[in-house]
Formats: sequence, structure tokens, C-alpha cells
Amino acid sequence: YYNIQQVCNILNNKYIEADAEFSFNNVVGDPAAGSFKAVSVYIGKQYREVDGGGICQAATALYNCALLSDLEILERHSHSYAPEFVTPGLDAEVYYGSLDLRFKNNTGSPIRISAVITDGKLVVEFSGTDTKNYSVEIIHKTDKIKNPGVVYNTMLPDNPGEYKDGDILIEGITGYDVSIYMRKISKSTGRPLDTEKLINTSYYAKLDQVVVKIQESEPEPEPPVVD
Repeated sequence: YYNIQQVCNILNNKYIEADAEFSFNNVVGDPAAGSFKAVSVYIGKQYREVDGGGICQAATALYNCALLSDLEILERHSHSYAPEFVTPGLDAEVYYGSLDLRFKNNTGSPIRISAVITDGKLVVEFSGTDTKNYSVEIIHKTDKIKNPGVVYNTMLPDNPGEYKDGDILIEGITGYDVSIYMRKISKSTGRPLDTEKLINTSYYAKLDQVVVKIQESEPEPEPPVVD
């Protein structure tokens, strides 16, 4: 939680003025230049160590707050693989210099961000003047499921890792195509005020499982027969 806590320290009690644009990268800054630790995460489809790994969870929480507040989303990116910490389609990947989360405060009043970790959970909230007569309902639809396959990595019995036949080297990840819709619900009647509106469509790749296959040792050749 170290990197997420660092983001919370930056975001907590931060104000977004009326009609102002919020940029995650501009507010948090470059993790490589700050007090963030290097953590191994997926960047695109590559698993590598990067400064500030894990801060996408904070960006994701902000994105969901912005959606539920019906703010104008200016930029949002999904991860290459479906995340485990949130419903696919509701994540927001950030990477300083290329991938940002940006939205506009269109409420007409300032918004205060609260970002804390409580009992090991990240809690992000927006507070401000609520002038809307409706709440927001988020609808998740899975358009396609892409099941991972199995790839075998052949090794000799005396492999240096002492792997056994059937050992899993890389866990498979299921891929999805998902669509997120929003619908306004009247606060007074509880009924929908409009039809479903498409917010985003996200395409998550599958990752095949890699399994160890031990190669059978070839029998020792028989010595030649000498007359």
C-alpha cells in the first residue's frame, strides 16, 4: 500500500474548482521523481518493475467517483489485462508521460477530494454542492469472453529450477470485451430519466497459461556388438 498511500497524501483535501480540468498525472507528478517505490506491474502486456506501481488503483477510484458524479470524462485508458481490483471496464490505467486520467468539474461548484486508506482499503470520495435531481446508475455488460489457452514449456528432468511436470510457470488470464453504460435515476421517483448511454468500451487481452512439460530422457544407446 506504500505507493497508494503516497497518492492519498497528495490527493486528500485537494480541490477541483468549478469548470476546472483535473489531470491525475499533473497533480500526482512523475513517480520516478517523487517518493514512490518500484513495484512489478503490467505496463501494456509487459510485466516489469516501475516506479509508482499500483497507483492505478487510486486513479481507478477517482474515475469511478467522476462517473458517479456525472462529470465530463476527457481521458481514460483501460489496462491491457482485466484488473482484479475492480469490475472490468471501470478501471483507469495511468502512466506518466503517456496515459492520463482527466475529467472536468462541470457541477458549477468546487469539489473536494477525500482520499484515505482505512482498514487496508482505499476510500476516495468527492464532496461539494449537489445541484442535480438525479443519481447515476452504472451498468456493466460483458460483450465477449476470451478464455486463455495452455502453452507448454519443455524442460529436461535435471532443469536448474527443479520444476516438475505440470508446474505452472505463468497463470492464465481471461480476456474480456466489456461495455459500460450510464443511466440517470430520478431522486424523487426512483425511475430512469433517460435511456442507457454508452460510457466506454474496453478490450482486455487474454494471457495463455504456461505449464512445464518434462521431456522424457532418451535411453542410453547400446554399445556396439564386437565379434
